[in-house]
Amino acid sequence: MSDPFVNACVKHDKALRGRVKLLGRLLGEVISSQSGTDVVRAVERLRKGFLQLRKDPDPVRLARLKKFISKLSPDALRPVIRAFSIYFQLVNTAEESFQHRQRRRIAADGGVLWRGSFDACMRDLRDMGVDPEELQDLFEEIRYMPVFTAHPTESKRRSIMLQMRRIFESNEALDAPPNAIEYKETHTRNLRTHIQALWKTDEVRPSRPDVRHEIRMGMHHFREALFDAIPVVYRRLEGAIRRAYRDHPDFHG
Repeated sequence: MSDPFVNACVKHDKALRGRVKLLGRLLGEVISSQSGTDVVRAVERLRKGFLQLRKDPDPVRLARLKKFISKLSPDALRPVIRAFSIYFQLVNTAEESFQHRQRRRIAADGGVLWRGSFDACMRDLRDMGVDPEELQDLFEEIRYMPVFTAHPTESKRRSIMLQMRRIFESNEALDAPPNAIEYKETHTRNLRTHIQALWKTDEVRPSRPDVRHEIRMGMHHFREALFDAIPVVYRRLEGAIRRAYRDHPDFHG
């Protein structure tokens, strides 16, 4: 059985590639304005060179790229590395946002949901013969206990995570109605502003985090994620149970 989520992603892959291209262009504009065109040219030379190597492996071309990198001074190499690091973070954000949109589209169209969704799991349980009473017993045994481990090697700062969240939200807003040109231009400007803030923010802390930093980081996840997400998860699970079992003679919900 094919997965409708995978099929939808393949069908709309052009939209994802277009969004990645937009984010790359905005990042290039930010780098050019903040660090100069030399950095942009170096990044583009390496990007295009390694893309070509993927399509057509060539040891001579690879040697040239390695030689080019070796000739860059530490001061010149640092923003180049940073550019690629931020670029791939933006790509990951675009992919995550794209997947969210595909799932929402499938749900809105009333289609068969993807593997691993609450609806698919509840449907599978019913097809396996699990009745409402057994389902209740199963849920009473389930325990979900998130663990936030304080790790001294965790280097990503809260300021970086905040900027990435803003980029994600602006990226999502580009696909939300209304689709007027002015609306899209506003959110494109917002994206550029957040990418610029990300570029100007140091990625790594100047010192190792102490216990207070670790506590604040843990509380950050509670405030910014868990408190909002848990009620939503419960509502979606309850809805999936009702949809799967509403016609079952022993279901009372």
